[in-house]
Amino acid sequence: MESFSINLVIADRLPSDATEDAVLDGMSKTDQILSEVHYKLSQVASNIKVSDISKIQFRDHDDDKLVVTRGEFSIDIARYTARLSEPIGGIDVKENNFVCAPVTIFNLETGETLKVPAGGSYNVAIPVKPTVIDNVNGVTKELEFGETYTVESIPDQYVLSFNYLVDTENSISVTVTSDEAAVYTIQQLTNVATVVYKVNEVVRSLPITLIPGDILTVEIAKTNATAASKVTLSSM
Repeated sequence: MESFSINLVIADRLPSDATEDAVLDGMSKTDQILSEVHYKLSQVASNIKVSDISKIQFRDHDDDKLVVTRGEFSIDIARYTARLSEPIGGIDVKENNFVCAPVTIFNLETGETLKVPAGGSYNVAIPVKPTVIDNVNGVTKELEFGETYTVESIPDQYVLSFNYLVDTENSISVTVTSDEAAVYTIQQLTNVATVVYKVNEVVRSLPITLIPGDILTVEIAKTNATAASKVTLSSM
């Protein structure tokens, strides 16, 4: 985890003839806005820890008709983050679930249409005509009496992000937990000239299979040494 000090200033400019009540109202508004910003930051992600806020208020700041609320707090954030990717094709990706658009079943005999989710099965009854399976990838298959069609399950997509700040070391090591165990096949590099992956000190190339307890090390050489860098690994 790395700690950063945050200093936020919310100000409200008042008319030169503002009354005392207007000044007090402005101070109340700037305090409320600062508190809301601090709260929203604390809700961004579970791996970002936000400390309590310390607030100071000013009025007529720098001989200008301003009311100011200044807040100071710190955030602790991991050098890397692990999360599930964004929804695929409008389907929410949930941890420990499977993702696959439903398969549409159309029974030519009865005219029945239904959708079978990932992992589900459909057994063809005794029809005069075959049952048509219309899969999401455009493949059409006809099943005769007694045949069973099982919808393929596609595992969750996971993303590991490694962030290298300016003027910091160019190697990050993490211990894999069950939340990150997957087969990673895709990389995205930002300001990275070269990257080396090591699993338990052994150099690996993509695809990389990670299991709980593995130690994954990501070593980079930056394209621009004065800028931050990022390595992102994705499963699927």
